[in-house]
Amino acid sequence: MLVGGLAGRPASAAVERVEILSRTAFADGHRFGAVGAYEKIRGRLHYAVDPESPHNAPIVDLDLAPRDGDGLVRFSGDFLLFRPAERGAGNATLLYDVTNRGRLTVFGIFNSVRSGNDPASLADAGNRFLFRQGYTLLMSGWNWDVPAASDGLSIDLPIARSPEGTPLTGSIAHEFHVPEPSRTAFIAGISARGYPLIDRAHAVLTVRDSPYAPRRLVPRDTWRFGRPAPNAAPAPASEPAPGAAAEAGGDRGAAAVAGPEASLVDRDVYVTADQPFQPDKIYELVATAVEPRVTGLGLAAIRDAVAHFRAAEPVETALIFGHSQSGRLIATMVHQGLHVDARGQSVFDAGYVRVAGAGKGSFNHRFAQTTRHFSQYEELIYPTDYFPFSATATVDPLTGRDASLLDAARAIERRQMAAAPAGEGGPITGQAPGQAPGQTPGQRSAQGASSTPVGDPAPAGQGRSGPAAVGAGPAAGRSAPARRSAIPKLFFTNSSAEYWARAASLIHTTPLGRADLAPPADTVRVYAILGAQHFHARWAERRGLRYCVNPIDKRPVARALLEHLRAWAQDGTAPPASRYPRVADGTLGRPAAYFEALPNALAPLRPDRPLMPPLLDHGPRFATTGIADRVPPVVMGTYRTLVPMPDGDGNDRGGVGLPHLAVPLGSHLGWNPRSLTTGGPAAISRWLGSFHPFAATRADRLADDDRRPSLGERYDGRGDFEARFRRAVEAFAEAGFVRREEIGDIVADWTGLYDRVMARPDGALGCGYLSADDAL
Repeated sequence: MLVGGLAGRPASAAVERVEILSRTAFADGHRFGAVGAYEKIRGRLHYAVDPESPHNAPIVDLDLAPRDGDGLVRFSGDFLLFRPAERGAGNATLLYDVTNRGRLTVFGIFNSVRSGNDPASLADAGNRFLFRQGYTLLMSGWNWDVPAASDGLSIDLPIARSPEGTPLTGSIAHEFHVPEPSRTAFIAGISARGYPLIDRAHAVLTVRDSPYAPRRLVPRDTWRFGRPAPNAAPAPASEPAPGAAAEAGGDRGAAAVAGPEASLVDRDVYVTADQPFQPDKIYELVATAVEPRVTGLGLAAIRDAVAHFRAAEPVETALIFGHSQSGRLIATMVHQGLHVDARGQSVFDAGYVRVAGAGKGSFNHRFAQTTRHFSQYEELIYPTDYFPFSATATVDPLTGRDASLLDAARAIERRQMAAAPAGEGGPITGQAPGQAPGQTPGQRSAQGASSTPVGDPAPAGQGRSGPAAVGAGPAAGRSAPARRSAIPKLFFTNSSAEYWARAASLIHTTPLGRADLAPPADTVRVYAILGAQHFHARWAERRGLRYCVNPIDKRPVARALLEHLRAWAQDGTAPPASRYPRVADGTLGRPAAYFEALPNALAPLRPDRPLMPPLLDHGPRFATTGIADRVPPVVMGTYRTLVPMPDGDGNDRGGVGLPHLAVPLGSHLGWNPRSLTTGGPAAISRWLGSFHPFAATRADRLADDDRRPSLGERYDGRGDFEARFRRAVEAFAEAGFVRREEIGDIVADWTGLYDRVMARPDGALGCGYLSADDAL
């Protein structure tokens, strides 16, 4: 059914219909503390965007999207909403989860659970943090290339066409690699659908030995588009996760193909060669694509979904969270000014950009491939990491530009302030809608926070009337809020891995790494969670890497920071000051200096450098129209990144100061080379660091020529280690980086690893000890 229709033509953009597909009690109606039960609502959001509005001007190719009779561009996408069943319960905060390639992220990071994309049970609630805190959770589709066969949240973005209505074409580059020798390879990025390809006979495939090595032509008659049908041959070694095959135009015209290629399928996203592709090579296919999606509308969809639900739900604050790709999307939205509504106010009060490094993304240009991103070794041909990198203005020495990540937001704010009548221009400074003078945001008036119970969930396809209807508009009695600022508050958090593989230093240094840049303290915090890696993993095997992965769990820090961000946005309570390594105090430096300071015997197989983002020239039209005329692009120069400097144990200095480094069990490195069989060692993992435990005893370390003191030399037994680590965690909590109620769990987890490290057989090379489930 459809709920919440909007009358008349939207001023510039809006969610004009909310289609409910199902409405159920989450976790069978379990009550999450004082917040009570939650309901789960799944459906489709129907958007309408005015291509003539200056508000939407940054969206590439919007002028070429199909329009309805009223001149609006319409499209729709999935959404998922979890909200307290009792109207007005909770913490009055909407938390928008920017999905990562269609996948939910907040459950895994804040609730420490693998819930999948359709959380339904109490087990799917994990540690229940988000529900006990009372967040209203919203997720929606934004990237069109989520495979149709997956269960991810997707969106149907319109296809741009020429003014005459004919299909648009353009060159597209597919860089790809294989983890082991294979005759068949997936070419379209990470779990992407890929654009339809035409004129296949003139496609060009090249191979090179490293990112900037010369390209060598692979003869056209030695490879073909597609892969053997699944029932005709075993799946290739390079096949991505199920559902990654293209669904849009993948076999267009296949019946007309003659010769060996006629028997192949998924011809837009796979290639098959006569000789196996090799894991130590970089392959690049340049072909002609057709039917570009208006990918920038995905950013507008997020903007409009947040604006709609913050008005329709009884919330006072809206936060947006993005992990990795999703964090890069938030940075791109803010950089391009696509985070503000028609009044020029940010639709979210604050954003949490997690492990995105200094990147943005391919989210708003013609034939954009949203899953691609720069890494130390691969995909350095896509427009994902580009100046400006920092929220602080600086000059790009490669181009002469003077800019910051917040320039568009600041310009919008200046225009809105100048246009506002006297006394009406100021943004909210702590008083929320429905909040009486002198009240804190948590003390909303009864009129603005109805406690009318929702009652039993309605059957799928059936809505209900009253204040709990989805999309029914603001709760009764809520006055129109004062205008919010166009400049949101932002957290940027990165681990050691992002300093090596995602150029994280550039968010707080000049582009050539010559000096520190202080983030604007009124709106931005930068936190370097050094010693950790991109995502939590304690793998029992190396999985194609040289060393065991880094076991530090930084999710407790994420939970504490989310609460700080909410308090900062709701009532102005300042979070902890930024903490990151600096050039000025010697905690940030050149990679060569890092390796000179690293203990000699530690991790002897080492990379030559971290990611150094190139400045790319995509052609004369790219900066103004989003059309790439040079595919692949030309490298015009390189930005210089720095890395955290190590202490005597090899652990990074600076940053928030994890207790795991203050009372260490080993060396936690921000990099992990690939194994020789998967293309290493010059290439490092895109996401994972490595862990090198201390020897248990002095005799063990001397036998291994390890100069790092052993656990037996550092600690007087298990009790001493546990007591010292507990004191370090308590100090960390006092500084605001973990919640006090989690201290016991953190201590128990790390003391358990102490036991497993001590129990490892002498000379053991396996990684099973990292996890209690896989311990030796």
